[in-house]
Amino acid sequence: MLTDTRNYIQQLFGTAPEIELFHDVANVPMIIKGNYTFYKMVLNSVSLLLMVDRHKMMLAPSGIEKYLQIVHEQTGLMTVFVTDTMPSWQRQRLIARKIQFIVPDKQLFLPSVGVVLSDKKESPFVEPQKLAHCAQEILLMVLNGFVKAPISQSELYSMFSCSRQTFYMALSELEYFAFLTKENRGKSKVLRFPPVDSSFFEQAGQYLENPVKKTVGIDKKDVVSDWMFESGMTLLSQRTMIAEQNQEERAISLTQFNKTKKQLTLLPIEVSPIILQIWSRNPLLPQCKQVDDISLYLTLKNHSDERVQMALDELKEKFYAERT
Repeated sequence: MLTDTRNYIQQLFGTAPEIELFHDVANVPMIIKGNYTFYKMVLNSVSLLLMVDRHKMMLAPSGIEKYLQIVHEQTGLMTVFVTDTMPSWQRQRLIARKIQFIVPDKQLFLPSVGVVLSDKKESPFVEPQKLAHCAQEILLMVLNGFVKAPISQSELYSMFSCSRQTFYMALSELEYFAFLTKENRGKSKVLRFPPVDSSFFEQAGQYLENPVKKTVGIDKKDVVSDWMFESGMTLLSQRTMIAEQNQEERAISLTQFNKTKKQLTLLPIEVSPIILQIWSRNPLLPQCKQVDDISLYLTLKNHSDERVQMALDELKEKFYAERT
């Protein structure tokens, strides 16, 4: 990558920059030293420290910015992130944060030396504000351990019933929020996700929504097990030590509810034998026969009862243990 960087800059400026290996990084944390190689470069009479990505670490712009700041504080040199692959939306986010970077043969952003080269060939990226349902479902599949990375893009797509366009948009959203990276392997693309640990779960939890939009009460005779699935406190009592509740809870998708609501006998929730949760999406993830642990957690995480919160902690410990 260093040769590509030198050639790219020489092509732009007509002269080869001075670049030499930089060894004075003893005080830089090992997690950074272990994944990057450092070179000192002089460009337009300005000394820069190139932090060259060796392992294509999956970092959000905030993570890149944090690493650059740490290296700068330890070395005193203005630090530049260098990688050989980065999608256009990621580069746009770095520019928005004024993070200096070089992607050889693609784009260069070095305002400290008066050089800002835009890549005009690529379409502008519209920044997503949240994850769409398909992206959330993929993330839930990963968190629940139903998807083992690395996995080919085509294999993951085969698990879903959505259109290819919806699926590809979901992958772009996950890539944007640094929940996956793509690699070319021959003619196919391979997807990689971060290790499923508490850190990943807490980060992902910021983008996973409670799927329950509203609840209604129905009679027992109206329960159809083919599209009304055990959920809420009913399911939590089966998976933890919390006591079972008097009312049974079930989940149904909003689409299915709208199809069948005229055939249901709606009752006040306080006196109904069945509490029916209406979800914004299908309560079952692809290839699942029950509501998954993490979706269950999302529906109850804001519950005010301390006993429920203790049961949710038990549930989290269970799925952490299963993934280590």
